[in-house]
Amino acid sequence: MKALGFFVKFFLVFCWGIWASQFSVPETSKQQEFTYSNVKTADNITVSVARYCGVGRHHESPKKMIILPGKTCNDAWKKFIALKFVSHGFDVFVLDFRGQGRSQRLVPNPQMIHVDNFNDYLLDLEALVSSKPIKGMPIYLYGHSMGGLVALLALKKSKINCTAAILEAPMIGINTSPVPSFLAHPLAWFTVKVLKKAKDYCITQSDYNPKKNVFSDNKCSHSEELYNQFIHLQERDKTMVPRGPSWGWIFASFRAIREFLKDLKPQDTLKTKIFIGTAGDDRVVDTAHNEKVALSFHAIHKVYAGAWHSLQHDSKITREAFFNDIAEFLNNLDRFAKNTS
Repeated sequence: MKALGFFVKFFLVFCWGIWASQFSVPETSKQQEFTYSNVKTADNITVSVARYCGVGRHHESPKKMIILPGKTCNDAWKKFIALKFVSHGFDVFVLDFRGQGRSQRLVPNPQMIHVDNFNDYLLDLEALVSSKPIKGMPIYLYGHSMGGLVALLALKKSKINCTAAILEAPMIGINTSPVPSFLAHPLAWFTVKVLKKAKDYCITQSDYNPKKNVFSDNKCSHSEELYNQFIHLQERDKTMVPRGPSWGWIFASFRAIREFLKDLKPQDTLKTKIFIGTAGDDRVVDTAHNEKVALSFHAIHKVYAGAWHSLQHDSKITREAFFNDIAEFLNNLDRFAKNTS
């Protein structure tokens, strides 16, 4: 009788499992929530675009959110942030800048982040904005770190027509530790222009090493769980794991930041509404100019005390505050649009 009772229980649990599986998403289908396409830039570079398609009705949304990542991101990160904006009714596109993700590489080492000029990243963005699903539609931008700087460059140079931009820890400066900042700039110039090592890894940078790239050594996140899920890059295909920048990228970034700040003045004709989130204890970028930039662009500026760099992956308190502030920012935009229509 005990054996019969055990068999009956096992059979019932098995049947329940089959029934429940009809309403769950198989683990293997996670990445199927993205569709991938390529666009050609004006200088004939192929860049990849991930479009979130988990909720089909958002493809019909006139609101197009373009996500501009930092110098490292993977599919898990893309899905994590895309879901946030899908919930606000956006059709979401994540751009892989040239040299990253699925986009065309510029150096033989697929893990090295390299570009000769940050204006080239603007060509990537312009190609996406001009592509069929987006052309002529209201554009929204979300820029993280390097992507935040690219967004600011595009807005300042009037390269795109953007309704609103959300910038998470924008790279308006670089934390050059362990090299003092006053030495980092001439060192980068000397290495690129004199030693001709533009396509070598910058000091302290190297290929991805799972044993080395651990939570205890990270500078981005207070949350070990989210670090392991969305920041610690674990793709089996190492060509999909962008790691460190080249000397050429460092030199180009210094030049882009210097030129951006040199001619910074009130952007009184800019119609784009901007939100800037600054990590109060950022360990990756230099935040000294964030308030100045916020004033120039008439942006809403929030500082999150104690956060390291990635606000969306930091402590629970920081994450909730950051996403609540974004939601309020977007809701106010919607209310303003309704009141003026």
